[in-house]
Amino acid sequence: MMVGIPNVGKSSLINRLIGKASTKTGDKPGVTRGKQWLRIKGDAELLDTPGILPPKFEDQTVAVKLAYTGAIKDEIMNTELLAYSLCDYLRDNYPNELCTRYKLDTVEGLKGYEVLEKIGKNAVLLFRAVKLIWNVPQIWYLMNYVVQKSVT
Repeated sequence: MMVGIPNVGKSSLINRLIGKASTKTGDKPGVTRGKQWLRIKGDAELLDTPGILPPKFEDQTVAVKLAYTGAIKDEIMNTELLAYSLCDYLRDNYPNELCTRYKLDTVEGLKGYEVLEKIGKNAVLLFRAVKLIWNVPQIWYLMNYVVQKSVT
C-alpha cells in the first residue's frame, strides 16, 4: 500500500515500478481521488491511495511547511503570502544556500517579497511591480533545492 502526504509522488513511484503510466499524476494535491489496486509483477499488487493529512495541525508551522511543498491545496490559502513566507523562512534559515542557488549577492535585511523579487529579476521572470503571483507547485519548482533541505 502506498500511503503518504499529498503531492509527494506516490502515484509516480507506482508508475515507475509498473513501467508504464497506469495511474494519473499531477503537480498538485488531490489528483488521486480514490483507492486503486495495480499489479506490478506477477501476483504482486500495490494499492495507490489519496494523500492523507491530519484533520487539524497542533503546530501551524508544520502546516505551513507542508504548504511550501504543495501538499495543501492552493485554493485554501493565499499563495502569494505563502511565497513571501517561504522566502522569509529560507532567508532566516538558509541564506547562503539561497544566495548561491539564485545568484543573489545578499538577502540580509530583505523582506520575503523583496527576496522573491530579486530571484525573479535574476531568473528573468515576468513580474508586475512588486507582486509575483504563483501557485504552490510553481513556488516548489523554483525553490526545490533549498526547500528540500529545510523541510526534512
